[in-house]
Amino acid sequence: MKTRRIVLTAIFIALVYVATLIIQIPIPGTSGYVNLGDSFILLSGYFFGPITGFIAGGFGSALTDLSTGYGLWAPFTLIIKGIIGLLMGYFKNRKLNVYLLAVFAEIWMVIGYLLGGTILTGSLAVSLGSVPANSIQGIIGVVLFIILKEALEKMGFEKRIKK
Repeated sequence: MKTRRIVLTAIFIALVYVATLIIQIPIPGTSGYVNLGDSFILLSGYFFGPITGFIAGGFGSALTDLSTGYGLWAPFTLIIKGIIGLLMGYFKNRKLNVYLLAVFAEIWMVIGYLLGGTILTGSLAVSLGSVPANSIQGIIGVVLFIILKEALEKMGFEKRIKK
């Protein structure tokens, strides 16, 4: 990787970490929380591609889990959130509708945490309790992604980072 790419990936790991850490709304009845990190995961995949999206999404989110008492979830989060960035980066390069991609990636997040929760708790019924809150998180992530993406594109962000 070029030095610039490594630095940008590290910056997005930090952005995902901070956005996930800054606002955490606990989900009653589960061990999870709603946060703003998904929007930055989607942005990292959108602007920097699938590898940076995976690394920034997975590691930024898993580090938050490790530093806030959700360490048990960190391996699941690494994969689930990493795949959000991977999906956005991979399919964006295929010229598909980016807004539908964001929705699809967040649907994956809801399914991923449903599966992870089922493994951790041993109960699909218990894990189903997290679906509404994870869905809300996904919606918030998509809406914030759209707002930030549009603003960054108007500022010429993509052209500036490729110089």
